Formats: sequence, structure tokens, C-alpha cells
Amino acid sequence: LDGRDGMDSGGAASPLLAGMRQGPGMKIKKGSTLPQLKDWELSQAKTFTRWANSYLKRQQQVEIEDLSVDLDDGVLLIQLMECLRGSALGKYFKNPKMKPHFIDNLNLSLNEINAFLKAKGIRLFYSAENVMNHEIKHILGMMWILVSQFNLAAVTEEDMSAKEALLLWCHKKVK
Repeated sequence: LDGRDGMDSGGAASPLLAGMRQGPGMKIKKGSTLPQLKDWELSQAKTFTRWANSYLKRQQQVEIEDLSVDLDDGVLLIQLMECLRGSALGKYFKNPKMKPHFIDNLNLSLNEINAFLKAKGIRLFYSAENVMNHEIKHILGMMWILVSQFNLAAVTEEDMSAKEALLLWCHKKVK
């Protein structure tokens, strides 16, 4: 495997990653972009879904099944942000039915993510449309921002750097 796209040197898909497409841990919903993903993107989607669900299941008793579509009304993203922050983000539409409600919900959590990026001097901006249009690369990037904002800052394992501690955490979660 070359480590980037889940292909071996002959161009064949890795059996491990190919099995992830049919595995019991991923439910693919209508409108999902997961079937079109490269193996490395699917692997990231599964990892971030598990990471988010480790908080959501424990504190909100809900879960993300398909990362590419489950966040589009903003409710699960708000609930995830509230789990991570330990406090409420504010009022939101708990059962949104219309696109303006979806946008309001998404903007509630995306405003905090974008403020974090701006404070770090990162010139990147996430919009509600990125999530509603199921732009998986934007969603994966946003999830990485949440991991780095809320998990890496809190990671301390003896004398390890945050990167080393993250790798250790990943190994523990995978086993």
C-alpha cells in the first residue's frame, strides 16, 4: 500500500479498505457521497464518525450514521459542539424542516469553528452550504478542526508532543 489511496503497487484496492465499503459500521443514506470516496477519504470518514459518536452516544444518546449527510440540518453538529464544549451553543431548531432553519442551525456551530480558525491565523472558512451540499472534503476538514481544537489541546501523555499523543490515542482506539 502506498498509504495515500488504499491501492497497492499494482493498482488493486486494499482488501482491508475495500471491506470497509460493505462493513456493518457504515450506513449509506440517500444523497450520500460516501460511495464515490477514495479509500483514504472513506477511512477518514469512518474515523471521524467514530470519534464524534464517542461523544454523542455518551452525552446525547444519538449518533451519526453517514457523515456526508447526517450533519446537513445542523442538529447533530450542534449537539456534538455542545458535548465538546460542555455548554450550550444557544437556541436552535431541534426539528428543522426548511432550508433556512438548516442554515441557521449550521451557522450556529460553524461560527465558532470559523472563529477558532481566525484566531489561529488560518485563512479558511466553512459555510452552511459546504455541509448542506455534502462536500465531504470540507466536512472531513471541519471534523479535523474539531479534533484538533478539542482533543489535541487536551492530550497529554508524559513527554509526548500532541502529534505523538494523537498517534497513541489512534492506536488505542483502533485496537
